[in-house]
Amino acid sequence: MSRARNSRTLPASEYERLVAYSKALVKRNGGVEAASMCTRVSPSQLARYGQQQSEESMPVDVIADLEHEAAEPILTQVLARMRGYALVQLPREAAEPDWMGNLGELSAEFSDVVSRVAECLKDDGKVSASEVKNHRLRKEIAELISVAVKLDKTCEAIEQGELS
Repeated sequence: MSRARNSRTLPASEYERLVAYSKALVKRNGGVEAASMCTRVSPSQLARYGQQQSEESMPVDVIADLEHEAAEPILTQVLARMRGYALVQLPREAAEPDWMGNLGELSAEFSDVVSRVAECLKDDGKVSASEVKNHRLRKEIAELISVAVKLDKTCEAIEQGELS
């Protein structure tokens, strides 16, 4: 299927979201003046990236510079979510394998998630938005994922011969 040169494939709301998070990324780096000090574009250009009516989008190298300085993948997370993915921070290095400790930690985190979901379900068999928030389900799930990723990093290091 051929597309006109200037056609866009995503809904306008998705582009608006990217612009809003571009602006948030600049703000997280101290505003346009401070952010321009850690990347190749001028303060005025950074300001244009945060304007909804602008046709210009923040280039990937500028995003990389600003996310590095912010120590948070603000726009990268949004892009991943838009495609149905979630980012998980990887451990910097694999630790020496502590299989029993890692499995215990994984089991404990899994148990926390199951327990909180069961608590939400017990009254009406459903999990509501307020229950997700009140029971901190997303935080508990993130902790479970983090432990699983740490275990995966250890397995990767063993496969690559970095650990025995």
